[in-house]
Amino acid sequence: MQTLVAEAGHLPAADRARAETAQRAYIAECVHLLRAMRPGWDPIPARVRVRAAQSMLSDLALSQHLRAYSGVVSASARIGAHVLALA
Repeated sequence: MQTLVAEAGHLPAADRARAETAQRAYIAECVHLLRAMRPGWDPIPARVRVRAAQSMLSDLALSQHLRAYSGVVSASARIGAHVLALA
């Protein structure tokens, strides 16, 4: 996802539009799945939670010193589950 965001500005307009559409569709699908588990949730707060979890994972992917932490996978899973209210 990070590569898509970082490189989208270098794409021709039509390709950039397709990339942005794909990114929105990916987020929308995640929101749809989260709301299927939490039917009472409004779309906007669900979207904020999805984006927060995705941002955390993107930051981890880009931070070598954090990836080196031996417990990063389990810690990020716990944090993501908490953000998405799955825990």
